[in-house]
Amino acid sequence: MKKVKLLVALGVCGLVLGACGDKKVEEKGNATAVKESEVSSVESAAESSKELPEGVEARTLFSTDWTEDWHDTTFKITEVSVVQYSDPEAIEFTDSEYMVGVNFSIQNNGDHAISAYPDQGIAIINGKQYDADMMLSDSIGGDIIDGSTVEGVVVFAVPDLTSVDDVTELRLTWPADDFEDTTNMDDTSKDFDVTLELKK
Repeated sequence: MKKVKLLVALGVCGLVLGACGDKKVEEKGNATAVKESEVSSVESAAESSKELPEGVEARTLFSTDWTEDWHDTTFKITEVSVVQYSDPEAIEFTDSEYMVGVNFSIQNNGDHAISAYPDQGIAIINGKQYDADMMLSDSIGGDIIDGSTVEGVVVFAVPDLTSVDDVTELRLTWPADDFEDTTNMDDTSKDFDVTLELKK
């Protein structure tokens, strides 16, 4: 139940950010994302129709359309959320009141399965390295069968933050491999290394 509550807060609402999708610029694995902030205060609630999930103090949402194709597979990062929890149970469960969620979509358009492991990835935030929390993340790592798409949120606990506005850049790395493609034996595996600039 705790995992469900955490993912609800980290799962970004597409309706909120749908209008921001075209504002991102990307180049060579780098991307700029557009921000939407939400704070659970009386003033902000009056100014905005967005409601924060129960147990969430503040949340900043970024929309991004980063994409990269590799071995007939399209990797996308669609949204990033930075969440501050106020629920003591959630904080105790994660050992952090701050979490970063990254929404992935991976579509295999090829004729055989490939393997990718964003849920075993690493995030670099403000010069510090954090491992993905596989217990809290959606199960999107492993084999991706040809003709299928996997989508989900990869979660990072970031105890060193002091505000949801502390994250202005997010670097992500994760491995992928395609050992069934023997046409280029020098390109059977890839370490994705993506930097997202999270801008207002």
